[in-house]
Amino acid sequence: MAIEPAQRRKRFDQATSERLIGKGWVQGVALVLIFGFLVLGILAYRAYTASMPLPDKVVSESGRLLFTGNDITRGQELYQARGLMEYGSVLGHGAYLGPDRTAEYLRMATDDVADQFRGQGVTDPRDRVVTEFRTNRYNPATKTLVFTDRQARAFDDIQLHYATYFGKTPPNTGCCHTRLPTKPKSTNSQRFSRGRPGLRRRSGRATITVTPTTGRPKSASTTAQPPK
Repeated sequence: MAIEPAQRRKRFDQATSERLIGKGWVQGVALVLIFGFLVLGILAYRAYTASMPLPDKVVSESGRLLFTGNDITRGQELYQARGLMEYGSVLGHGAYLGPDRTAEYLRMATDDVADQFRGQGVTDPRDRVVTEFRTNRYNPATKTLVFTDRQARAFDDIQLHYATYFGKTPPNTGCCHTRLPTKPKSTNSQRFSRGRPGLRRRSGRATITVTPTTGRPKSASTTAQPPK
């Protein structure tokens, strides 16, 4: 028996009017999306309100000015503009070439400070070095980060190392020196890697987190800089 066109249309309309997806699935997806974007929004807000402080200046215990907040910012801009992330990572973010500058700087700085302690007659300076680098010397009231004199000396020594490493004739580093800055700019770039103290409270103890613009407790900052 042939079905009339009107009946055909009626059956089609009834079929399409039925839900293809259950109401529960729609509600579940909506809740997941709302929750996900809520978490992203909170994290984005915290990224700005709870970010590590950028000091106005970094000085040694004796009062010598090492670098300023403007130096750090200009160094960061230079570091990113020259694509130096390809020659080493900061805070373990990863790079195809080069070491992690955070770990490298901390290792060299702690070794340098340990040698200074040994020169003062300390046989095993390990505990003293750990204490020196874990102590938070950032003053939020004055926005000043203080390096111990030993850390300031290590900072100066390591700047010389990176000036050679990133220099115009880098020794087997794989760096494209034509993309690297001249001396005045490179100095700022070096400061970028260790001027920003990342303060985090953990188990009631303040610890310093080295970041692209960090200064771990003092000289424990990263050296992702492109000196010269």
